[in-house]
Amino acid sequence: MKNKHLLLIFASTLLLGLLARYSPWFKNDVFQRDLVRLDSTKIERISITQAGQAELLLEHSDEGWVASQDDFAVRTADSLVAPILTVLAAIRSRRIVQTTQRDTLSLLPSQAVHVEVFMKNGAKEQFEIGKEIWEDNLAATYIEIDRHDGIYLIDKHLRAIFAKKIDEFRNKVVLDFLPENLKTLQIFRLNADTLYFQKSDSAGLWQCNNVATKLPQEQVQRWLQWLQQLKGLPFATHTEERMAADGWQATLELGMPDAAESISLQFFALGGYKPSDKRMGTTCLLQSSQNPFSFFALSDTALVRNILSGPATAND
Repeated sequence: MKNKHLLLIFASTLLLGLLARYSPWFKNDVFQRDLVRLDSTKIERISITQAGQAELLLEHSDEGWVASQDDFAVRTADSLVAPILTVLAAIRSRRIVQTTQRDTLSLLPSQAVHVEVFMKNGAKEQFEIGKEIWEDNLAATYIEIDRHDGIYLIDKHLRAIFAKKIDEFRNKVVLDFLPENLKTLQIFRLNADTLYFQKSDSAGLWQCNNVATKLPQEQVQRWLQWLQQLKGLPFATHTEERMAADGWQATLELGMPDAAESISLQFFALGGYKPSDKRMGTTCLLQSSQNPFSFFALSDTALVRNILSGPATAND
């Protein structure tokens, strides 16, 4: 074979190699390929933007993760950020998508979820999350990545993981304890005497500071049923939270054998109304020591009145 033929073969091979390396249209459309692989310990900030919504920002510091949106910030648990970090650790492509019709894949700015990831070393990764589909009975999502200059179909459905609001990064627990561990309870009320209840013996009888006879365990259990209705309350609005400090009405202290596990519930009333009012619809706010960064909204003032009256009134 002549030298010029060898040179031609070498040049052709080199050209095809360069095209395969740098052109997205020559990338393998069969085998998986890592598109984004980030070390979660080195991520400093994650910005998520959706059409019609304010930017959601997740920032990491020595104290943990903070979520912010619309000038409102809350600390958030690592477990709530973990699904996003898991995805960022390995976004893998199935194939490249050769199309100029980005709208059909929900990749226009008005359709896509825009994600930017900022690393501690100053590096940045950004991509658009588009339409979710099922292919070969497997979940897949169209994604456009700036650094790779192309549109890809990747493993898994990603929109639900990234398309979130700040409330989804907030602790939803109001209170969580085992009723059998409750030993004492105190109710401090605005312009009213403090109520104190204590489990007095192994038979389950309770003593109250303003009731002569002891209360049976069954009566306390009926009161605990009212307390359990506080679970699942919605978050208060940001405006309501700012008004809470001026409307304190009562504090409920649930004493446990281990003082560190005791629970404090703070009740606030908006608009000058008190929980003792019989007018329904008055919004009360609740803050729990088990979730000190959140306020919950409670419109059932009859329920609040029953809880703050204590077990002595919990009759059939």
